[in-house]
Amino acid sequence: MGETVEGAEREAAIATYKAAESVIGHLMNQVYFGSGAHADNREAKVGLTSPDTIHRFLVDYRPMLALLATSHEPSTHHHLVELYEFLIPGDPAGVFDALHALLTGPAAREGYHHEGLAAPVIVRMITRYIADHRSIFENNTRRAALVEILRLFSDVGWSDALKLLYELPDLLR
Repeated sequence: MGETVEGAEREAAIATYKAAESVIGHLMNQVYFGSGAHADNREAKVGLTSPDTIHRFLVDYRPMLALLATSHEPSTHHHLVELYEFLIPGDPAGVFDALHALLTGPAAREGYHHEGLAAPVIVRMITRYIADHRSIFENNTRRAALVEILRLFSDVGWSDALKLLYELPDLLR
């Protein structure tokens, strides 16, 4: 039996949700900007500056990043995607797997793939993966995950994702 919450209880639940998501959003921003993922930080050489420091960051922060992925806010998902793009050199396969879990799980549930800022970043990341880390797609499971991501974005009409999906067999040769 589903109970409905009305009146003051409902307002309190909404306020609690908004406060929790606000804290999660602030935490995401701290991790994102502190890592050096933001373009301004990269130019200033602030944050994680080598594949080794990125790898150590991933080892230490992987559980926190997984928790951030469970957010219900597309803005948090977007900063996490951008952070993952920055973190690729530290663990290309691990970052791809985390990206896939995010995009096909919590981010898909919240409609992140419909966001205008999402597709260009994903297409850029996939293109980079194919150019720099093609070998990780020799694994059939990871190749299927790649297709699943591109299909998710293609199905909502992002033409760059659709083009990349069609070109994928040639690109992975």
